[in-house]
Amino acid sequence: MHIVFATYEFPSEGLCGGLGKYLGNISTILSKNGHKVTILLISNRTGTLRWKENISVVYVNTGYEVIWHEILANSRNSDRKQVAAWMDMSYSVRKMAVKLHKKFPIDIIQYTGDCGMVYYRVRGIPTVARISSFPTYWRNAKEPHFDMSLSSKTVSFSDRYVYKALNHADAVFGPSKMVAKLTERQIHKKVTVIESPSLIEKSKLNDSIYRKYLDGKKYLLFFGYVSYYKGTHTIAEILYQYLDKYRDFYFVFIGKDLGYMSRDGIIAMIYYIYQNAKEYKNSIIYIPPIDKSELLYPVISNSVACILPSRVDNLPNTCIEAMSFGKIVVGTNGASFDELIDDKVNGLLVERDNSEDLLNAINYLMNMSDDERRRMGEKAKQVLH
Repeated sequence: MHIVFATYEFPSEGLCGGLGKYLGNISTILSKNGHKVTILLISNRTGTLRWKENISVVYVNTGYEVIWHEILANSRNSDRKQVAAWMDMSYSVRKMAVKLHKKFPIDIIQYTGDCGMVYYRVRGIPTVARISSFPTYWRNAKEPHFDMSLSSKTVSFSDRYVYKALNHADAVFGPSKMVAKLTERQIHKKVTVIESPSLIEKSKLNDSIYRKYLDGKKYLLFFGYVSYYKGTHTIAEILYQYLDKYRDFYFVFIGKDLGYMSRDGIIAMIYYIYQNAKEYKNSIIYIPPIDKSELLYPVISNSVACILPSRVDNLPNTCIEAMSFGKIVVGTNGASFDELIDDKVNGLLVERDNSEDLLNAINYLMNMSDDERRRMGEKAKQVLH
């Protein structure tokens, strides 16, 4: 089969988020099973790249100087301007798909659902859309104050565009039951739940980052966007107590810093984290985003546990990757982690934005024996098999 993925993010370009990792995994799995895979990638470049055997990246240049998530991050751009950019991207993808279909007939196209890329789908080609987030929650969860019940009522113009676009697909799916159910209510269409595949090639692991920063250290780990959305402000609120009590331990943060809203404006979230740790700031290690999984995985596998208190999420790769290595994950109840984690059985669950609950969970974790943590980690790994 010739399978096409239309996206704004892919690991061929280096650093990417959960969507890019998922697409890298699924395209590799499909290519190894004999399928031809083409990635239609929104970019300010043109041309084609052969990423792996049977996997080609075709760049779709929309004419915009910035790609969609940079527009989204810029508050000076209006909601309608954002949608105009997204529609332009969707139409550019359509033109490229039509051109590609004439040369190499396409059996199916999977669109990234987040920015309405499926809006100008090609009629006659089977089309599915994968939702990577619930836009109404995702947009609000990035702000300093987040009320989940209130957020569900603040559907924006861009949100409505995304929901309308999803109805243009023949089928819609997503990795978590939570986001599937929320999306169904908006689009009045069945959303299938298909968990993201985990592809960890342990023969290719490279421990150079681990050895450079962490060799011989005992640490808890957060990895992902250092942001309100991922709950790192909640970690910051308990770091002093954690480091004061467990003085031979470290806390490690890995990822892109999306900022913290202070009285003086936006500052780096990691700076806010250091401020909260006071005299123990030397026990906090911040590592910039790691763009290669083979470098990241040794850091995960050598951690004591992974702390991932997202406000909302979509059964993220971070959780799946950590559990794949037999690591205990401390995740948020009601944010999709509870679809894999049974509290105090194969991981720990805490309440959203609740620093006291998070500290209690970390204390519970730290008071477990090494053997108890190992057994809980093994149960975490078993969930994925």
